[in-house]
Amino acid sequence: MAASPDQSRGPKLTVFCIVMMVLSILAVILRIWSRATSKRQRFWWDDWCAIASLPFVLATESIVILLVSTGFGHHDSQLASENVLSMVKYLFVQDFFYQIAITIPKYSALLFYVRVFGIRGNSGSFRINILAAAALVSVWLLLALLSDVFQCIPVPEGRLPLIPGHCVHFSLSIAIAAVSTIIDIYIMLLPIPILWSLHTGRKRKLILTGFFFCAYCVVTCSLGRLVALARLSKGFEENWTWDAITYYYWSAAELSISIVSICLPNMTQLFRRAQQHGISALFTRREYAARAGIGSKKGPRGSALGQGGKRGFQRIIGSDDTNFAINDDPLITPKDQGPSYTVGASAQPPEEREVIALDQVHLRQDIDVREDERWTMV
Repeated sequence: MAASPDQSRGPKLTVFCIVMMVLSILAVILRIWSRATSKRQRFWWDDWCAIASLPFVLATESIVILLVSTGFGHHDSQLASENVLSMVKYLFVQDFFYQIAITIPKYSALLFYVRVFGIRGNSGSFRINILAAAALVSVWLLLALLSDVFQCIPVPEGRLPLIPGHCVHFSLSIAIAAVSTIIDIYIMLLPIPILWSLHTGRKRKLILTGFFFCAYCVVTCSLGRLVALARLSKGFEENWTWDAITYYYWSAAELSISIVSICLPNMTQLFRRAQQHGISALFTRREYAARAGIGSKKGPRGSALGQGGKRGFQRIIGSDDTNFAINDDPLITPKDQGPSYTVGASAQPPEEREVIALDQVHLRQDIDVREDERWTMV
């Protein structure tokens, strides 16, 4: 059914943006709460990036609400020329905030990988991929900002459309959006080789892979925004103040979900703490004993737990000096409680094998894992 001439799609977009803004704020608050109440985990660069992205997300979605107040969401035939000019100016500013708002969470995700897996002791390919992804994100941001400035000739025509000139609107915008989506997919796939190299069952690997995919589900919104932008380009000149609404739904969702994605591990840890130790555990930095089992935290050379560094996590040192940083986030921990396990190299006699708690991971090139009934549960 055709829309009535006086109908507007703007009010629903306003409500959606407000919901997304509230969701972003809650995600960051829960992340800060999780870090502040953790004795082992300290604030690090991944946390600061998540916090820094919030003002840009709020600014971007606030500008969309301002767009609606000027008539965005109505048919363009109903709008006065001064309203359209105001929209163009708002969109020009909004693009700058958007590019920064969608970039900072990418840095946070990469730094989170460094926090969890480490970078110095891992394989050279992982280190190169992390650095390459960071470089790609930086170059993408620079090109995206430059494209916003120089998308029109002369440059002022981008915010003053009555000035004679021409713009490269959608071909450039679609290319920028497509590259952003590719980078998101690249970042999402980065930890998969390490996860599948862990000495654990296939089911456990699938669970860990699914967790990382869920923790970076912004890829779905990124793809949705790209498709919406491509569809909008086909009939943009006809009724853009009406048709562009769908694109801005996806844009607002992408920004907020990007923050929720990078905060999800911390939120999961917070909820798990409340589930295991009660609501009161959310208001204290007390370090609770692990429920998974009892294990030695110190063993022979090649199996000792490293000291917590400045980032507030433990680094596991393998026999070949390979380092894997495992923090308290519930990423590589068994789902179900059970007996402790004896873990050791096959060259060691059984009496010298150390017992490692289920909330810790010890990686070797060859390991032997057996259930040990001698230990009781905490």
